[in-house]
Amino acid sequence: MRLRDRELNAMKITLSRPKQSADSARAYLVKADGRLAAYLRAGETKEIVIPDGARAITAHMDWAKSNALDATRLYPGAKIRVSNRIADAAWAPFLAMIAFLVAPQNYLKLEILSQGAPS
Repeated sequence: MRLRDRELNAMKITLSRPKQSADSARAYLVKADGRLAAYLRAGETKEIVIPDGARAITAHMDWAKSNALDATRLYPGAKIRVSNRIADAAWAPFLAMIAFLVAPQNYLKLEILSQGAPS
């Protein structure tokens, strides 16, 4: 089920994904409490709507995923970066598939750039 702008008590946050060589042709799925919130491609920034009471935000690509971000720490206008955890490492082009297979739960990373402001 996809989140809708018209949901009650929803808040807008901004997601950004840097251009990285790893996974550049793939979209990441971003979910709020397990519900699809957005598809995010390399170099893309999107404003999305999540329910005000959302508890966790996660990013997924196939069976790989990110850490769960505590959505209760966010306010409207929060900015979050979604990235490939190993893309900037020197060995990334050679070992990305191994990392994807060995540690899929740590392959992607969500980080809060700005928590937003209370309304």
